[in-house]
Amino acid sequence: MILNSLGAIAIKSVVHRSGAIDPGSARGLAGFVTSTLLSPTVIAGLAAIGLSACAWIIALSRLPLSIAYPVAVALNCLIVISAGLFLYGEAATWNKFAGIALLLASLVLLSLER
Repeated sequence: MILNSLGAIAIKSVVHRSGAIDPGSARGLAGFVTSTLLSPTVIAGLAAIGLSACAWIIALSRLPLSIAYPVAVALNCLIVISAGLFLYGEAATWNKFAGIALLLASLVLLSLER
């Protein structure tokens, strides 16, 4: 899941620099999509997401789905929320901290099951 998170963060970095798109403008949308999809950072991000899918298949061959999926989702959330806070200056709210604490608690509970 780390590769999946890194891929999303890489793609976000390009989109963040480009700014918001105007969905009402076909020309603006086409230019945004073209420049975004041709960005080496986006291509690397998509490759990381693809490699993450391969790692996911391997993980599912070794772990019960009831453990693998919640752990993967929780780790992905932790990484992406942290990136939002530290890389993009997103607001650090009590709700986010409470959510992170609950995610960590869920990982502890799931690890006790093994």
